[in-house]
Amino acid sequence: MKPVALAFLWHLHQPLYRLRGERVCFMPWVRLHAIRSYYDMVRVLEEFPEVRVTFNLTATLIEQIRAYEGGASDLFWETSAVPAGDLDEARRVFIFDHFFAAQERHMIADLPRYADLLERRNRARRLRGPAEAWKEFTTADYTDLLALLDLSWFGFKAREDFPELRALRERGLSYTRQNIADILAIEKEILRRILPLYSGAAARGQAEISRSP
Repeated sequence: MKPVALAFLWHLHQPLYRLRGERVCFMPWVRLHAIRSYYDMVRVLEEFPEVRVTFNLTATLIEQIRAYEGGASDLFWETSAVPAGDLDEARRVFIFDHFFAAQERHMIADLPRYADLLERRNRARRLRGPAEAWKEFTTADYTDLLALLDLSWFGFKAREDFPELRALRERGLSYTRQNIADILAIEKEILRRILPLYSGAAARGQAEISRSP
């Protein structure tokens, strides 16, 4: 069989969610993809030193990761930092509507409490209507939901590098404010590591970094 020359080019694409100078943006996708696939992809290279790849890092992605490094945030993250007992109606509606932003089969279903909350949300919307459905959840439900969205997004390398994540996933329910603070702290640490990891892979000759507008 004739040898095949195969090149891997991974395009890490994120549009610009954050206006220039904006501290808090709406969409969390840069942060959530960073703690999942962006971290996994560069960390797993260390296990396969013979593999060479090319990463395409868009300027908008780098800019937004650096914003997080500098203390910027997003509306989802800001909401997670509020104790569930202090959540007003608008925030509870926001969490009820948006904190199931994860793939159901491979992310939500892996966390039984999360899957149960999704089923209850769908049932409440049918029985109580979309305007009243959020009242179905208790403060404990909202606390768990704040933890479970982010727990569902952490990738396999994050769970290996931070054993406390495995313990938090195994806990399953009845999360505390300290649990949520620990989750957010791990996210901050991963965001701090991301760009140096890609720079390191390039420096040792295992990755090329391409750029695109």
